[in-house]
Amino acid sequence: MILKNIFTYILGLLLLFTGCAKQEVDLLFNETPAERMGKLQAEVLAQLTEAPNGWKVYNQTLSRGNYGYFMQFDANNRVKMIADINTNSAANMKESAYRIRMVNGPMLGFETHNYIHLLNDPNPGTMGGVRGDGLKSDIEFDLVKKTADSIVFKGRRYATDLVLTPATAAEKASYEKGDYLVQIEKTKAFFKSNPVAYAEINNVKYQFFINMNGKVLDAASLQDGKPVFSKVSPFFFTLKGMEMPDTLKVGPANLRNFSFEGEKIFAQTKEGEKFEIKSSTSAIVPLTDLIGLKFPSIRSPYLTYFPGTSAAGLTILKRYHENLANRATGYTFNHGYLDLKWDLVNKRITLTGFASQNGGTSGWATTIVYDYTFDAATKQYTLKKRTAATGGYTAVIMDQMDAFLLSGPISLDYYFESGNAYGKIKGVSKPEVEMTLQLQ
Repeated sequence: MILKNIFTYILGLLLLFTGCAKQEVDLLFNETPAERMGKLQAEVLAQLTEAPNGWKVYNQTLSRGNYGYFMQFDANNRVKMIADINTNSAANMKESAYRIRMVNGPMLGFETHNYIHLLNDPNPGTMGGVRGDGLKSDIEFDLVKKTADSIVFKGRRYATDLVLTPATAAEKASYEKGDYLVQIEKTKAFFKSNPVAYAEINNVKYQFFINMNGKVLDAASLQDGKPVFSKVSPFFFTLKGMEMPDTLKVGPANLRNFSFEGEKIFAQTKEGEKFEIKSSTSAIVPLTDLIGLKFPSIRSPYLTYFPGTSAAGLTILKRYHENLANRATGYTFNHGYLDLKWDLVNKRITLTGFASQNGGTSGWATTIVYDYTFDAATKQYTLKKRTAATGGYTAVIMDQMDAFLLSGPISLDYYFESGNAYGKIKGVSKPEVEMTLQLQ
């Protein structure tokens, strides 16, 4: 009987505390959690659909810079957009379905195929991304925060940013009449015509390196005779030029955008300080000063032959790439690359032939190591073999590249094409051999 009374007393206390706690929550918020989330969901939807001129948007990827969009959402769960992904997406408005759903908070999902899905496409043939992952960009985004002049979402799979700011009536009109593509082409044309673009900040010249395909840029300078270079910053195109959301730190300046004023283009900080981007006829920082530092290596990607490669150079590269798949090595591969990596401390260059049977996710590497001497006056490298080919399965098809590297001095310089910077190696005693390779 005593135990029964104790149990009844404890149960009564629990019910009392539970009732008090519930009453306390109700008094504190005046709404249930479900009601609050529902209200937030409605607020986000209203903010998206009631912006009279749509939204300027940038979308982050984890493997290839940022992408810019113009989007307009309606109350029927339809969104129209253009994007700086390619010439078609920058000129033609595409409509698809979207939805704001509740998944631990408001979530924006793009439910039918649109331009954002291109970045997420798992087929490398679509955008050149990683098999199964695309460019590592999202199509579903959780709300992070919203203010009167912006909405910020975070991707659910890769945690990529999707940031929206309201467009003005003038900007909306410009997007709709095709000015976005015009401005993108104008920006690309400027850097194509002025491959050695630089800005002078505090009496120091900084050379910009812009990868239009990878949508990243950085800068380098010579200070007291030594190379100094910035971190890489992703960018996207705007109606005025280019924008770097993370800013590009160049000397003392944190550059936020490159914007045209007439036919001139200026690098501009968030605070509004401007520096005109000018053109030089020669490199501000020679590639031989940056190789092994800013650029650890130069690479020939799988079955990719860049402009500026001579016929003799193409023969060497094709010897490797086109024999990966035909069992010349004794095995069949579907991906690979050749890579030349500099070791400045030990004065060595490593030639690596990588081969893969799963599209590059994993594979085998064959390496040949050379000692080198560098003539600072002529800026030429002379290589001597240190170790013969070891590891992997591709030594037999690396033979022509190996023979070329040992044939005599080689030079290394930039090669510019369509605003992109590459590295070119050229034979001194075999001047007919020129190979344009990707700066890594």
